[in-house]
Amino acid sequence: MFFIRKATHAGEWYPTDDQLKIMLEASFHYAQPKPNADLGLKGVISPHSCYQVCLRTAAYSFSCINPDKFERIIILGTCHHIALKAGLVSHATEVETPFGNLQVDTEVTEKLATEYGEAIQWMDQKVDENEHSLEMQYPLIKYIWQDRPVKIIPMLIGSLSEPREIEIAEALSPIITDEKTFFIISSDFTHWGEIFHHTPIQSTKKKQLSQQLQIADERSIGIIHQFNYEHFRFICEEIHGSICGCYSICLMLRILAEGYEFEVFDRSELCELRTMKDFSISYVAAGFYDKSQRPAPEKAPEEDNQGMMM
Repeated sequence: MFFIRKATHAGEWYPTDDQLKIMLEASFHYAQPKPNADLGLKGVISPHSCYQVCLRTAAYSFSCINPDKFERIIILGTCHHIALKAGLVSHATEVETPFGNLQVDTEVTEKLATEYGEAIQWMDQKVDENEHSLEMQYPLIKYIWQDRPVKIIPMLIGSLSEPREIEIAEALSPIITDEKTFFIISSDFTHWGEIFHHTPIQSTKKKQLSQQLQIADERSIGIIHQFNYEHFRFICEEIHGSICGCYSICLMLRILAEGYEFEVFDRSELCELRTMKDFSISYVAAGFYDKSQRPAPEKAPEEDNQGMMM
């Protein structure tokens, strides 16, 4: 049954009053994009913790978007409350935000949920409204797109086997590669601490405990930069979900195998690790770019001078 999804995390995970607009304006003022940051931008990674701790980093991803270019957004979230081995699409027709409702592309969600068997199914309303990873992107989307005509496709991605991942990639590829479609991977990055059952220590003789999150992120980000699907797939299995959107990232590396590049806009951490009893989470803002639409890099003055001498 279709329904209007309530903003169930409003008031706790983010404000619902004028304070939200103040927070967003301040974060976007700080997160100034580089020149031409929107050229070729096809999708972003954006964190989904409460706005108090991750909004400034999320703003770096959204500040690079040109909303006039896209009429549809697919949001890939992570299910934090149930074990999931497939993809789920929202059964909602609209989703609430403090700035007004967003329309769901029900034609696409119905096609996905009814034509791909067990690989993609309808999301139960209770699962949808309990989950925060999709909702935390909705106010940001509405803030950027405002009253422009745009429809969203909210989807949760589980811990996918490779055969299941191939099925979902085949289903999503025509949607994601459409020139009017933008994608958002909703993901916090490395979770470190006993409460997450993830306390790897890398190079302890040379690196302090406080640097463990950065070391882990540099490893994962380096693999994404290379669009090395097989290596990142190995990372997904090794870290057991420490990057909560790792399977969505893996899925995108499969779909965008050729002609794309990856750029990190910002990175932050919840808090500093000081003892083995501490825990922390890192947040990354990053973008996937179509290389054919990116401006050519400017030549250094030395290169121009050498050309003139020749």
